[in-house]
Amino acid sequence: MLTQLGTGVGRQVRVRTGSGATFGEGLCTVTAALDAGTGVVRMHTEGVTRLDMAPDAGVVLTALHGTNNDKAGITYHAPTETEAELNALQAQSPKPNELLERLADDGLNNTLIYTAPHGGSIEMQTAEQVERIAPASTPKVSTWRVKGWYAGTNNAKDHWHITSTDLHEASFPSLGNVLGRDFRYAVSFHGYSDATYPDAGVLVGGREDEVFRQGVAEVITDALRGKNLEVLHVPPKLAGFEPENFVNRLALDGKGLQIEQSNTARVNHWDLIADAVKAHYACLIDTTAEDALTVAGSAQTGSSNGTGYDSTGCKQYAADFTVNARAVPTPYRVSASTSLAGLSQADCTKTEWYLSLYRWSPSKARYHRVGGSRGVGSYQTGSCQPAFKGTYGLVPIQAPSTGAPADQYRAVAWARRHPDSAPYVPLPVSVSVSPAP
Repeated sequence: MLTQLGTGVGRQVRVRTGSGATFGEGLCTVTAALDAGTGVVRMHTEGVTRLDMAPDAGVVLTALHGTNNDKAGITYHAPTETEAELNALQAQSPKPNELLERLADDGLNNTLIYTAPHGGSIEMQTAEQVERIAPASTPKVSTWRVKGWYAGTNNAKDHWHITSTDLHEASFPSLGNVLGRDFRYAVSFHGYSDATYPDAGVLVGGREDEVFRQGVAEVITDALRGKNLEVLHVPPKLAGFEPENFVNRLALDGKGLQIEQSNTARVNHWDLIADAVKAHYACLIDTTAEDALTVAGSAQTGSSNGTGYDSTGCKQYAADFTVNARAVPTPYRVSASTSLAGLSQADCTKTEWYLSLYRWSPSKARYHRVGGSRGVGSYQTGSCQPAFKGTYGLVPIQAPSTGAPADQYRAVAWARRHPDSAPYVPLPVSVSVSPAP
């Protein structure tokens, strides 16, 4: 049976049962093959319940790939259809029983891909986040989305959700088109119910380096300031750490980034989260640094000379610096700062600055995060003084030894004043690299 369908174990099939008012359908993953020729389909009780089927129902199976014109049995519409035509389906009432796969890609890009495997009504607003970040592909950005809707008694998630570890590229051929390309950065957007993990609004997981995930979490936290939603970069659940997770498979060295969001976060703040993630990656792939410094033993400082950086895609000042090799061990410390002179006590305590430091890997052609620093004004003895916020401190780095190539770094930083009931006010910011005492 599986051979006739053109599918196999580990792949997905669309299961249909009933007709008319009793018609139902959904996706299932094939976990085992029965003896050839039996014509029997066995489903786990959970699957029968999820698809709202009778235990002894007859079913029709369809493999999830087909020709462009055969829309009845596949998960995607023809690539020639426009986004407007696809989005028109989403506006229908009642929603169609449909699952669409969509890839925007130039066929060559291996820099960054944004994905949403459970869009539409499966995990609402996740596909919209990808579409907001990247309305079209570019030479540096690709997108892959799946959108599903269901008009029956059970919701779209019951019928169309396939876990990220089970998604098979043979069943989702557009995903198969980009797997194996080893994207330098790969991101997936997901959603969970508030009851699944009520203690946090966003979980930043995947096999991406922990310090990198922390940087993404910090950017999202800043975007959600005042929203009472905690962002965790070491998720206690829904961590996305499995190598089989498709976002890890998309990424170089298996280091994808998975962003899980509560229903509250997605419904109320999906755009803020999407914009924050876009800005984070723009700092790494699209931004030309305002300053280029060479560090060879003495202190070096770069300055934004204003607040124009806040209007860029990165929304942070960027400084690149080269750390030359030294004959003796030479540690440095990297920090950000802003002018605190003459500030009132009220303005002092509302002034903050932030630094995130990345090291370029020539062999991987991407940035790896080294660490971050966050400061705040502290009013003491009549003047505003700099202080580290929480557990933050200066970011330490080490000069390479004689004979080794120079190290390349990118520092991104901002300074802001946060009024009580208004958007933040951007401030000039500086980045310094100084020999450690």
